[in-house]
Amino acid sequence: MVVLRNRIDAFGVAEPSIRREANRPRIIVELPGAKDSSKPLQIVKTMGRLEFKLVEKSPTAAIELGVRVKPQAIPAFEIVVSMSFDSQGSRKFGELTTNHVGELLAILLDGKVQSAPRINEPILGGNAQISGDFTFEEAQYLANILKAGAFPVGVKIAEERTVGPTLGQEAIDDGIRAAVIGMGVVLIFMLIYYRFAGLVAIVALAFNMLIILGSLAGFGAALTLPGLAGLVLTIGIAVDANVLIFERIREELRTGKTVWSAIQTGYQKAFWTILDANVTTLAVAAVLYHFGTGPIKGFAVTLGIGIFASMFTAIVVTREIYGWVLGGRSVERLSIGREVIRNTTIGFLSKSRRDSLYLQSSLLSA
Repeated sequence: MVVLRNRIDAFGVAEPSIRREANRPRIIVELPGAKDSSKPLQIVKTMGRLEFKLVEKSPTAAIELGVRVKPQAIPAFEIVVSMSFDSQGSRKFGELTTNHVGELLAILLDGKVQSAPRINEPILGGNAQISGDFTFEEAQYLANILKAGAFPVGVKIAEERTVGPTLGQEAIDDGIRAAVIGMGVVLIFMLIYYRFAGLVAIVALAFNMLIILGSLAGFGAALTLPGLAGLVLTIGIAVDANVLIFERIREELRTGKTVWSAIQTGYQKAFWTILDANVTTLAVAAVLYHFGTGPIKGFAVTLGIGIFASMFTAIVVTREIYGWVLGGRSVERLSIGREVIRNTTIGFLSKSRRDSLYLQSSLLSA
């Protein structure tokens, strides 16, 4: 499982699902968004067992393919695959190349000869490279297979199935529709409740979405339902940060401060609260990415990018918008809406309730 996951992750398949089939010696691999199945199949079928074997003293000229194994020194404009041996492998490979200088050493991957280079000199440093007439894709494929390691047992393709995108696309469309409706309701509320400040939050949220979607496009990530869930959660985090800032500004305005002073102080006081909340969420995203599988990793990546984007847009972008709109002018009033509820102090631990809790705790302890 680990070797298979490392291989598929190395080849950049978006949000793969790899799991054991219950009560059967099978592993199910699901690759959403894979248009060409030949590459994933080749990844799975390749055992990845690398072997070095000496060639007979009298090989034909056609065996030598113009490929060499030599100490690691990369010449210009040549595609190579570099290898590093551990201490035991370095010692054995050094003995082999020392005792057989001038002979041909066949390099086999899963029993198939990849090349038969000539040993030009002893290789004692534990590092070597395979060079030759490789394309970049061939060299990258070989390097990824070697880095992921070999399967401990043989692997056979029991079944291959391609599922059409219709069902998945319908689910994605429904998810996008729900996200758009939810975001629209939130934005309308922000406009009604916070007036101009709500408009500032909407502009910042638009920047937020551009940053997230641009980052996902740069990573080549596929839009899946877990990723969409992370995107929707990010919208909530971004709006929450703006609400914290606006309420802080309101509190400062109630103390009689000027508009610009209230804005500055509001951002300063809200910063640490926003930072604490986002750091804890980011820690959860990191844990999900580290221990999760494909879809969960996709959710964690989207959430992590969204946290950074939300922090930037809520703290930097909105503040710059205020600075640009006010322009250093002396403004007496700020359009930030009216407070519907002024007294938000709720006596959860009033004396009567506190006595009741003490009594309940005593009874439970007894």
